[in-house]
Amino acid sequence: MTSNYAYSALLNFTMDNAWTDNNDLYFLDGTEDFFKDWAPSSENSNPVPAFKYERSKELSGFISTEVIPDVAFEILSTIRYEPTLAGPGALQAARDAGEDVPDACFFLLPAHYQRLQYAIDFFNWDVELPYDHFVGELRAALRVLDQSKSYKLRALVSKNGEFTVEATEVAPRKNLFSGLLRTQEADYPQYTVYVDSESIMVGPFTSFKTTNRAVYSKSRERSLRADGPELQEVLLYNPRDEITEGSITNIALFRDGGWKTPPLGVGCLCGVTRNHLLSTKIVQEATIDRKSLQHGEPVLIFNGIIGVCRGTLVLE
Repeated sequence: MTSNYAYSALLNFTMDNAWTDNNDLYFLDGTEDFFKDWAPSSENSNPVPAFKYERSKELSGFISTEVIPDVAFEILSTIRYEPTLAGPGALQAARDAGEDVPDACFFLLPAHYQRLQYAIDFFNWDVELPYDHFVGELRAALRVLDQSKSYKLRALVSKNGEFTVEATEVAPRKNLFSGLLRTQEADYPQYTVYVDSESIMVGPFTSFKTTNRAVYSKSRERSLRADGPELQEVLLYNPRDEITEGSITNIALFRDGGWKTPPLGVGCLCGVTRNHLLSTKIVQEATIDRKSLQHGEPVLIFNGIIGVCRGTLVLE
């Protein structure tokens, strides 16, 4: 076991491999009332829960700032700009009124800001990031772009207080929670998911999103196929054989009658989409043993850019 990370058994959970080839009842058909309430799309402009700052403080009991390596890094968050999220006609109405793009066009915006603040506090940086400045810089990055398109906004905070935003165009998505639906349309992303061949050392840079991504880069180099499908992901696990997350996503697997995502104590990132799924009770926390993985079983993979997508596990 790694010596620089304090593991914690947040949940003692028994896995019984409830998933079977013929059982897809745990996917939603899109008609559930709660699904309509929380699934952002062009038909729904309801707000989504923010990142629970107080709840995430449980991380402080597992990770010590005394073990943070003396390396240069920036704290980051990747925020999706999706023009349809504000609701039909909302973006055009804002333009007609001479206003900036609505906050609702930024997927899980309050959660991203609160997580950035939490990370700044955790690393004990003497940095102030006012909310208005945060949102203002996101909007400034969009002013020189075609705001009818979709973008990944990479927000970076440095130790000296510099805040920058980098924008990259991404494919639009009409439903950022399509991975939860039983019926998968042709344009819904479908990932092939592998398992890393080595365990990873977990710590502050796996629990918080930063530019120090060596652990993830090495995992992707080991596991992803150069001649494989376009959409690939790899599951990581710690020295105790506990699944932690994907290389660029949080994950959930179907166990004991419901979707389970690894708890923060195993070393996974405190993701904003993960927090949203927990807040809406779509997923629950549970430790997932690597030995419980089954070839061909479905995997939910999620982050602040892709939303929730479906994957299929491929074991060697």
